[in-house]
Amino acid sequence: MNEKDNAYIVPFERKLVKEYLDNCIINWRDQLDKSKNDKEKLIAECYCDAFQCMRISIFGETLSEDIKYLKEIQ
Repeated sequence: MNEKDNAYIVPFERKLVKEYLDNCIINWRDQLDKSKNDKEKLIAECYCDAFQCMRISIFGETLSEDIKYLKEIQ
């Protein structure tokens, strides 16, 4: 990789990005549990899947289905 290639790389702190994604996933799981109709359920499922996809692309793993609160991770 040369210097020009590095211009397209955004530096980030892994811990902060992982916490952000985990918070998003946990939030949308909560929204899924609170869904009142099929439309809300579909929206929540799509967001959960999208954030899980980002998490696996960056960190190589998904957030366990068992985790419902961020404090369970820390």
